[in-house]
Amino acid sequence: MLASGIVAAAWYYNHPAIESNPDTSEYLRVAERVADGHLVDPARAPGYPLFIVLLGRNLQAVSVGQLLLFVLASAMVYAIVALVTERVWIALVVALVMGTNLYLISWVKPLMSEGLALWAVVSLALAAVLFLRRPSAPLLWLIAALTLLALFTRVEFLFLPVLLFALLTAFTWQRGLLWHALAATVVVYAFVAAYIAVNAFSNGYPGVTWVERVNLFGKVLQYRMHDEAPSRYSALTSAIDNYLRTKNEGTYAFAQVRPEVQADNWKLAGSYALAAAEADPIRYAKETARLAINSSVNYWTFREAESQEPIDAAGPFVGPLHRVLRFSRSPQEIYPLFPLAALAWFALWLARRREREWQLDAMIILVFLGMYDVIVVSAGAYGEYPRLYAPIDPIKLIVLLTCPLLAADWIWSLNSPVQLPLAPRCRRDKGRPAGAGLPAVRRGSP
Repeated sequence: MLASGIVAAAWYYNHPAIESNPDTSEYLRVAERVADGHLVDPARAPGYPLFIVLLGRNLQAVSVGQLLLFVLASAMVYAIVALVTERVWIALVVALVMGTNLYLISWVKPLMSEGLALWAVVSLALAAVLFLRRPSAPLLWLIAALTLLALFTRVEFLFLPVLLFALLTAFTWQRGLLWHALAATVVVYAFVAAYIAVNAFSNGYPGVTWVERVNLFGKVLQYRMHDEAPSRYSALTSAIDNYLRTKNEGTYAFAQVRPEVQADNWKLAGSYALAAAEADPIRYAKETARLAINSSVNYWTFREAESQEPIDAAGPFVGPLHRVLRFSRSPQEIYPLFPLAALAWFALWLARRREREWQLDAMIILVFLGMYDVIVVSAGAYGEYPRLYAPIDPIKLIVLLTCPLLAADWIWSLNSPVQLPLAPRCRRDKGRPAGAGLPAVRRGSP
């Protein structure tokens, strides 16, 4: 946590100016509406604008607050790994890699929703791990509150609550908690339904935000599936075809050329994209699967996305920050291996499922969170994938790094009676299966 705080502070003081992108003005506009008592807006979910309002709409305070949330998230990553592996040194390594990652920090500092969403997702993961360790109704309701915060910050988490509660109850299976899980799920989606109803009545949009329509329209253009649209859209298909051949500057730029697509909360764009996707869902699925595998290959900082140097040469700490940035590239380059790491954890869970180790259940929950976001973002969003994946990247790092680090710990334990430095004094089971890095602790054990 200290290292994360130092790096985050150095990054901030190197370039303390407020950083923004085109989405920022929308968030600030919605924040003004929230401050006036209008919580529901068709353009943006209320989570991040409410965060801006709670900090007095002081933009510097918002930026610093997001960096503080990131530092807290690094401490929670340490807690998650320490609980699951019972190895302090592994927890320190993973938290250090995540907490000093300048690529992540670069997406947290600007006035965008990534900082709040990252904190919400890591908090949710910690709450889920604590629940699997000691199942209780209060933790279930805490998880419900955090899923509500996550989905009203980033709409991609809309389907997460029902799936997460199903997994948690399947792993613990206590009848009393089952009813709490069902009630919590109903309450979460009752809030969502109420929000959608108010949005439909007040703003004419029967959903959370019309960005859903924009994203689907962008996906059709990204996959070049506009040729799948029905003939009734032939004029629009011809315009899109011509645009993609000549300019192709993005969905919003196309809307400037053909403003009818964004009329009535992007209604035409949404219906056109849905019709094109439904015309060939197999092609859409294939393109999404290919994207899910390849979308983590490239990475960049926020400033590089804005065509700027990642580190301000005129600011302080230039040399140290460049060294940390080089160090940060290594974890970025292993993200494409996440599906393989997820598969390895799933295979280990299957091999040891009869032993009912809560730690392995916890790792499957982390794998699920990572895979859920990869699939949903790949299927429903286009462009800026380093930004879109930022909230879930800490979870992916846990899944990626704990496996080889636990293997190293196990190999060390075979060849030396001395534990690795900073390892906690926990009993090692020398008779457990080869390759099983997690301690054999049953659910509910102290």
